[in-house]
Amino acid sequence: MSSCTPTTATTSAPTTTPTTTSTCGSATPRTSSPRRALRSSGRPEIDGDRIGLLGRSMGGGVVYDTLVVAPGLVDAAVVYAPVSSRPDENLDHFQRRDGDPVVARIEAEHGSPRENPVFWREISPVTCVDRVTEPLLIHHGTADDTCPLRWSKRTAAAFEAAGKDVRLVKYAGEGHTFYARWRDSMTTIMDFFERRLR
Repeated sequence: MSSCTPTTATTSAPTTTPTTTSTCGSATPRTSSPRRALRSSGRPEIDGDRIGLLGRSMGGGVVYDTLVVAPGLVDAAVVYAPVSSRPDENLDHFQRRDGDPVVARIEAEHGSPRENPVFWREISPVTCVDRVTEPLLIHHGTADDTCPLRWSKRTAAAFEAAGKDVRLVKYAGEGHTFYARWRDSMTTIMDFFERRLR
């Protein structure tokens, strides 16, 4: 494919519509314009030479999409208790099991993952990890019952298989919200950005 086809993005709670989904493709003016805007803004609080991106939960899905749709938009990325890098899993886990009518609308237009596996594979960021140029840090609690740890393990394995710079940090006993290890996780994130945004 030669262009990306983003759908509606959301970074709200997991009970809303699935995270941004995109087909693999080269950056379009939609993605290169924000790059130029960030890097040449002249705003003193933005260092255009060192831009990091962090997303938590569904925001992690947006980060995955950004990395594959717009390589080079940022210089390093962190996902924190992220959703799956496969939209079909997010749909099943968050919408289908709750009887959300959005499932029927999406599948009426695109087919179910079983009926149209090509569509679902092509909109999955994990399918396109070979495009990623930025280092990625993944944080996940072992007791996360909102976004299963296996999702992050599989995503990290896909990045590793593609020869990408990825690190998965697991926090024993932490759930989706990281209460006890919040300070530790933030220190790890800041250290990562400090090293990677030089």
